[in-house]
Amino acid sequence: MTQRGISPTEAARYLHISQSSLYTLMQRGQLPSQRINGFRVISRGALMDYCARKRNTLEQW
Repeated sequence: MTQRGISPTEAARYLHISQSSLYTLMQRGQLPSQRINGFRVISRGALMDYCARKRNTLEQW
């Protein structure tokens, strides 16, 4: 089976945040995810978009 994204655990590691923080981002709609075969998956594009938005926010400080 080809995975269409990464798991929340992998995404949390990539972002250097806790899994609970990641789930909060998903619940707030700040980091889109989807269910594939019963598993929550975050697309790499969604992760990169989130990182870009975060970077732009930090640059404004």
